[in-house]
Amino acid sequence: MREADRERKVLMGIALAFTLASIVLTTFGCLSLSTDPKLVRTVPWAIGHVVDRERGEGTVVFMGLARLVVKRCVEVEEGEDWHTWGACELEPHWWSEVPARCTGNSSNSSRPDFYYPCEVLLGCAAQTRGNRFGAFVTCATLIFAMIGCLTRIRRRADSNFQKIVGTFPDLLGIITLSASLVAFSAQCTSKMPAGESDPSMGFGQEAGAGYNAYCFCLFAAVVRVSIHIVMPVPGAGVSAPCAPGDRSRLLSSKSGILGEPTLSRPSSRAKTAELSAVTPRSW
Repeated sequence: MREADRERKVLMGIALAFTLASIVLTTFGCLSLSTDPKLVRTVPWAIGHVVDRERGEGTVVFMGLARLVVKRCVEVEEGEDWHTWGACELEPHWWSEVPARCTGNSSNSSRPDFYYPCEVLLGCAAQTRGNRFGAFVTCATLIFAMIGCLTRIRRRADSNFQKIVGTFPDLLGIITLSASLVAFSAQCTSKMPAGESDPSMGFGQEAGAGYNAYCFCLFAAVVRVSIHIVMPVPGAGVSAPCAPGDRSRLLSSKSGILGEPTLSRPSSRAKTAELSAVTPRSW
């Protein structure tokens, strides 16, 4: 901890740099809360794409936290990347529409009118509702994390209270954000089909830019909490009167001193008696 105190500005500067990067990327990831189809396509949390080999058509589903955007293309060739598909149309949908469309499509429940498995879309719809509030709170609380780093980088401004304020909210944020990311992956991304599960269909999926931005935010929070934990408060680092390793050396030095003979200083009465014995009395 004393070494961490000596490098206080460097370590807290690293934490501050990760925090600033998290603010930028998390603000970018928060755009997935938008209802604008263009922003949903730019910052989705997940992307699923499927090729219908019988019809020669392709469908890409951009999944945001508020809406999903379906991109239908009719100029699709086998083996092409979905980014190169042509003659496409965009169809934005609200997540609240998904249950009605899936349950209403009784003739083919696995393919509603946007040609994507209902089981996946229903799971994603339920999970995105739970992630909206957490995504906004994560973005807002990063301001307080930055203030904590700016405060603790100065030894005079640091205290036990600042260490607690910097550590425990981030620990809580790590737990909640980890739960949100794992739940979204389990309920949505991991259930998205990929490969050749159907001979007539070719599926694929990938994580979106919004999801990746929050993954970086989680990593930055782990780095920041680790630095807060190892960084001592004033009086426990370089400025401490006695470090843990100094106690044994101090005791050993005391024992050596006690074992040597010591000379006691004569008292004032002894000095007076000695002077009177040497000095002759005047009669």
